[in-house]
Amino acid sequence: MRFFTLKAAPAAGLSMFLLFVVTGRPPIRAQEAASSSDQLATLKGEGQELYTRDCASCHGADGTGDGAGPSLDGNTNLGNKDHVLKQIIEGSPDNGMDPFGKALSDHEIAAAATFVRNAWNNSYGVVLDADVKTARAKTATAK
Repeated sequence: MRFFTLKAAPAAGLSMFLLFVVTGRPPIRAQEAASSSDQLATLKGEGQELYTRDCASCHGADGTGDGAGPSLDGNTNLGNKDHVLKQIIEGSPDNGMDPFGKALSDHEIAAAATFVRNAWNNSYGVVLDADVKTARAKTATAK
């Protein structure tokens, strides 16, 4: 009978292995975290430009809903990525929000969604182009 033994493993490697065993998830490496942070910053910057151009007139420059749209600052609905994407793609005609699905690319919608989900007092994470593509597919099948 053979036993598995760990020979002198680097402390970081061992701690990452133990983290995986305990949580069942591989650890996020520093590089991946930095990449994710860079991606968030890039998309948020692009999204801010789109927000200023297309959304601020109704939702307010500071996201407080100064116009016809609801406040986005601290809005817990922004935590639901699918809801945010559906609102942007399909709009909410009954509430006066135009659909932007035909006017904006997947990348532009991802950027705008990332911005509103992470601006002001919000911190809900990145929205990727692939998320928008999936949301568009759901929208098309629902009709």
